[in-house]
Amino acid sequence: MLVAHSDGLVEVPDDRDEDLTHHIEGKEVMVAALFEQELPELPSTIFSMDYLQVSGEDWLAVSHITGKEVYHYSNSEWIETELTGEWLHYDGEVMAGSPTTGWTTISGTQSPNWPAVKGGLLIDNNSIYSFDGDENYLADFDPVCDERVFSYDGEVICSTAFGAVVDSGELSPRLPLTVDIGGFGVMPQLLLATDGPLSPAEGDVLISSRLSLLNSSENVLFNGLIPWAYGDISPTTLEIEGNMSSINAPGFDELESIIIGFVNLSDGEILAASDEGERSILVVNGANQSGIEIWLDSISGVESMNLKIVAAKEEALQTAEEGAGALSAMFLVFGAFTIGAGILLVLTIVMMLAESRRADEAIMRAIGLKRSDMRSLALMEGMMTSFAASVLGGIFGLFLAWLVSLAFSSVFASAGADGIAYSFSIESMLVGMSSGFIIAMVTLWGTAFWTSKLNIVQALRGLSPMRKRGIPWWLILLLIVFVGTGLLAGLSIFTFDSSSPLRFALWHVMASCIIIGLIPVFTFILPHIRGWSIRNSGRNTMAAIGISLALWALSPDSWAPVDSGVKPDEITFAVMGIIQVFAGVLILTGVAPRLASWVISKSFLAKRIGPVAKVSLAHPAAAPLRTAVIMGMFSLTVFSVIVLAGYSVQFEEHSSGYVEDASGEFEILLSSSRQVPLELSSDPNEWNLETTDPGDIDAVGIVNRAVVWIDDDEDRIGYILRGVDSGFIEHGAIPLEDWDRALGETQQEAWESLKINENVVFVDSSFALIDPNTGESISGMNLPIGKSILLIDISNPGNSREVVVGGILSQSSQLFSQGIWMDGEIVDEQYGGVVTRIYVSHGSDISSAELEKSLSSDLAPDGVYTSIIEDEILLILGLIFAILTIFQAYLALGLVVGIAGIGVVTYRSVSERSGQIGMLRALGFRKKMVMSGMIIEVSWTSLLGMINGAIVAIAFHYALYQTFWEEQGAELILPWFEVISMVLGGWILVLFATWIPVSRATKVTPSQALSSID
Repeated sequence: MLVAHSDGLVEVPDDRDEDLTHHIEGKEVMVAALFEQELPELPSTIFSMDYLQVSGEDWLAVSHITGKEVYHYSNSEWIETELTGEWLHYDGEVMAGSPTTGWTTISGTQSPNWPAVKGGLLIDNNSIYSFDGDENYLADFDPVCDERVFSYDGEVICSTAFGAVVDSGELSPRLPLTVDIGGFGVMPQLLLATDGPLSPAEGDVLISSRLSLLNSSENVLFNGLIPWAYGDISPTTLEIEGNMSSINAPGFDELESIIIGFVNLSDGEILAASDEGERSILVVNGANQSGIEIWLDSISGVESMNLKIVAAKEEALQTAEEGAGALSAMFLVFGAFTIGAGILLVLTIVMMLAESRRADEAIMRAIGLKRSDMRSLALMEGMMTSFAASVLGGIFGLFLAWLVSLAFSSVFASAGADGIAYSFSIESMLVGMSSGFIIAMVTLWGTAFWTSKLNIVQALRGLSPMRKRGIPWWLILLLIVFVGTGLLAGLSIFTFDSSSPLRFALWHVMASCIIIGLIPVFTFILPHIRGWSIRNSGRNTMAAIGISLALWALSPDSWAPVDSGVKPDEITFAVMGIIQVFAGVLILTGVAPRLASWVISKSFLAKRIGPVAKVSLAHPAAAPLRTAVIMGMFSLTVFSVIVLAGYSVQFEEHSSGYVEDASGEFEILLSSSRQVPLELSSDPNEWNLETTDPGDIDAVGIVNRAVVWIDDDEDRIGYILRGVDSGFIEHGAIPLEDWDRALGETQQEAWESLKINENVVFVDSSFALIDPNTGESISGMNLPIGKSILLIDISNPGNSREVVVGGILSQSSQLFSQGIWMDGEIVDEQYGGVVTRIYVSHGSDISSAELEKSLSSDLAPDGVYTSIIEDEILLILGLIFAILTIFQAYLALGLVVGIAGIGVVTYRSVSERSGQIGMLRALGFRKKMVMSGMIIEVSWTSLLGMINGAIVAIAFHYALYQTFWEEQGAELILPWFEVISMVLGGWILVLFATWIPVSRATKVTPSQALSSID
């Protein structure tokens, strides 16, 4: 049923429990017939018209200033009948009626001369009758009915002076949502709330005469307009305690026509969504005006006037400091790989020094020094060296920071932004130096504790440490620590929500620690206890741990105790990456030398390089811990650089379509702010252009902008609403990622449907792309195709429109084309949208740069900013790529550390093994064979380490692709150039760094080596 009123139409559903639908101006609803024929000749002044169609025949009743006629359309013409009346009704036959004459059928049957109402009804003595040629009693009605409008469907519904009444054996009043109050205009139904002595108790209500028909024994549910407009539909339950007429107060009865009830002030605050103490009106008795003014002056202040002091500069400085802190944190994270490589280098050098000084330390032990004295000597020496290195490192760090600031300033300057001013504080420099010193000293103490446990006799005689059958106590302790850490990580899983991706990281930490803690029990401890061969127990243990960790990495994510659909995050991948680098190093250290020796001995290479290769691999195999440390140094650095390079090339491939996604078929964008909107039409000839030829512009697309609340029945967020015109759609709008095929088979057809389907919208990709860390959409609200949402005017919550998501814009739309997109006329008329963007396209006879320059010259004085869309996007992407390049260069410092380290290690190795080299020369090794052996040894350690880091990085990159990029439709791009350049270039640099000590090794003669005295 449709009910017309002065402001529009109200649609009443069949189910009375459903909400009414209010159609206001701007929404078209068909409520009358569309005549294909001309209307009969009618007078100029008409009061009302009523239309009826029966069996395909049209009837028309017209009430005008001189009479009431009924017309019948027959044989292609209107014929005036003998009936008179202003209403039409059909009940077996057509009849006409009016309030004073009753009803008359087309056959001439006349109803009693009772008052009539529309719908074929008669009223007499508070009873309702229907008329179909005979009078049929329906029901009695209450005297509260004003006898203007009736409806009967088993229950009597009638109009009253205050609204309507439903009589179903018990009267139930219905009030309109608003009431016209003289002098105030149209207002919602009002309740009065005070805190005076007349106020009812909290939870009670005194009702006006308009609600006197309510059952006073039942409670009443009230919804405040403001909470309801903002989505709070929870009602407040109040108990009827009487009528307002029971209150004897002057002028109170005059409020009966304005308010519908009287409530306690606390209930009024809830219904008005006001703060405690917030009042609309204050009534003061027994005070003069001057006293009130003095009182107001005394209480007026910052808090009472709701004034706020904003320290804009201080907040800006804090924001800048937070941004700089985030950038510093990124360097610290990336620098952790370089720090790790440096720690491994320190370990290597200290172990080599300890090995070269075994005899000296044994003599010192023999003359009475204790192990603690040996550790103190090592720490004292290391303290002096570390202190000097920390100071020099701090100075070099300042120089490096200056270079980084120059790089960032250059990058930001290319984007038109301010650069980074180079500055540092003494405090931060001292913190950096101290941190490096502490890390070095902790590393030195650990290695000193290890090396102080030498056997004096073995050291003096130059023998290798003998393997003991006993189990070292520190190994037992270490295994307990690893198993305990694994169990603790496993229990920590249950402290996080089942949807948290951190559970993945803890799951892998748990498994890795337990593997490291349990494998040595079977490969090291058990052979020692059972009396089995322990010659290769150490290498077997390393290989078994590495293989087990590598196999664990292949386990499916479904094993992890997380909710289905939750994916690993970056922290999990970082943990797994470092663990797999460690696993690869262990496998290469434990298995690779023996495997390589076996392959060489079984192949044609046995005669050519067999002796050289076996001798070269013997030293790394004899010192597996040192070899693992050096390999880990190279693996960790190469891994970090290639992972970042892989992300860079993958993002570059993914962003290749950003230009088209952001511009569609347009090349130039005219933009302004919402405060100063564009006042340009869709015809360039009306833009008052002077230097620009309007003929160069072949298409214009206008986009207006508003701000709305998006309500999906569960959540509400503020967002941008954009409206497009026909020019934007017809020339080639922004590409769609997906759309409802009912709107069209092509993207163009889908966009064109917006002009026909006014309640269809397209949303940007932030409503569809899922954040793997939270499992929710990037915008915080998931809006799939077909989802119904409510767009609410942010300045007028009563102004809303229900729309359906018909499509999702391309993936880059969240960056460059944010918003809910729909027909521009609706955005303009219903939400007050203003034009902030105009897309411009041109032909092939002029370049975008030329047209943009001339448009800027013409429109800049009016506050219009012009830009070439492609240049703006490429500028942003170039900024991102440049920053990633800086971080790659920063990570490559770790490789420099590794190369410098391998040079130092090789130099020390040649010095320590001069006697061994002389023996090899005495046995028949030529200079060429010695050089080949040293090169193979150096290449074996460094090249395998880099290859291991590269392989793990590629696997890591593929896992990242499957998790983050594949579902977005991106093609897998592997950073082969970076892999080859890092491995091959690093190997070449290693050979250069070790060339001098390797060449020195070839110059050692047997006589010199065997007769040398330290």
